Amino acid sequence: MFLDRIGADTPAARVGYLISQYPAINHVFVLREIRELRRLGIDVVAISVRRPDRPVAQLTPEEQDEAERCTAILGLPLRSILRMHARLLARHPLAWLRGLVAALVAGGGSMKACAWFAEAVVAGELFLAAGVDHFHVHFSSTVGLLITKMFRLRMSMTLHGPAEFLDARSFHLREKIEAAAFVRVISSFGSSQAMLAGRLCDWPHIEIVRLGVDAGTFRARHRQQAGQSVEFLCVARLNRIKGQHMLLEAMRELIDAGIPARLTLVGDGPDRESLQRHAARLGLDATVQFTGWINQDRLAAMYERADLFVLPSFAEGIPVVLMEAMAAELPVVATWVAGVPELIEHNHNGVLCPPGDRAALVSAILRLASDRVMRRRLGAAGRRTVLERYDLATNVRRLAECFTERRLLSEDWMLGAAEAPERLHALSACR
Repeated sequence: MFLDRIGADTPAARVGYLISQYPAINHVFVLREIRELRRLGIDVVAISVRRPDRPVAQLTPEEQDEAERCTAILGLPLRSILRMHARLLARHPLAWLRGLVAALVAGGGSMKACAWFAEAVVAGELFLAAGVDHFHVHFSSTVGLLITKMFRLRMSMTLHGPAEFLDARSFHLREKIEAAAFVRVISSFGSSQAMLAGRLCDWPHIEIVRLGVDAGTFRARHRQQAGQSVEFLCVARLNRIKGQHMLLEAMRELIDAGIPARLTLVGDGPDRESLQRHAARLGLDATVQFTGWINQDRLAAMYERADLFVLPSFAEGIPVVLMEAMAAELPVVATWVAGVPELIEHNHNGVLCPPGDRAALVSAILRLASDRVMRRRLGAAGRRTVLERYDLATNVRRLAECFTERRLLSEDWMLGAAEAPERLHALSACR
């Protein structure tokens, strides 16, 4: 197998990665995936639509390294973007026009469509300049689709869910599946939705390759002793889909039932002010802490301090934060939606409850808050599940095999993997 022939002295195979924003604190799994591919000997040329979501000084050392390697399209000077458009227009005018028409059709003639088109031209030109033949997409599949209409580049993509599946027609999911060399889904549920949207002949190109975490970076501790408050943790974007308003109401019921509980909400998003007002109305100001987003180095410590992780989402893919909590032997309560039951087996390695059912949520967390032995048993089983099925290195290796089995990686480039960061920095600087 090709992967087995890659060694420390072997020039790396090369693949492009197109990402909506990189690095981004709520998509840290993409960073882990890219760095693990590099560890396997695959040179990843990362192109991001937007700049990192924080100033450089606030990035972790790994994120700073990735930000240096990555070219952000919206961080380029306007003259460079116009120059790349002029170059494609002069070289392949029909391709440029085909991309523009496709963008306008996909976006209904909106300004967003024009932005997609502009980004696709720049990303395609950057990939060509870097010697990329094939690129993989996370969270920017419309731009990726437009690239394939203008450039002789092959695309694959990861579908996370649930957003891609909620309105498959408006998302142009079928067309994207048709255009992809393969479609990576992270759950059996995701596979079923891709099969539903795609043609029968595209089914063999749908690959279930789960996400994963490095369990070695998370440590368990002996948590909560008698008489101490029970520490609840929820890590998620503050968005209606995550069900945090219902979690606040559940906390109120727990406290009224005599459970000394505290809740930490890690994350940010459009619902932050609404959640803070809701917590105040419920009299939870002293009980609930809003931290905003925090970096991974601090988040691992948050898992260690907590007694119970709760994520009452109304829709999901398979959240990586659940894997992280389970790797830290933190017992988890989640909802029976989409791919989550593929990760959590009810009463074996966690507890599941129906989405939108506050009474069931209260019952589940009340049971675990009152039973330290059960928490420890579920936590230990959760870590075993992560080690067996959601190990980062194992699952990224399977993704690498998806590239190699289809001969999608280019090996005929001149620069070695050690030179790739300088190459990308030069690209970013000169464009």
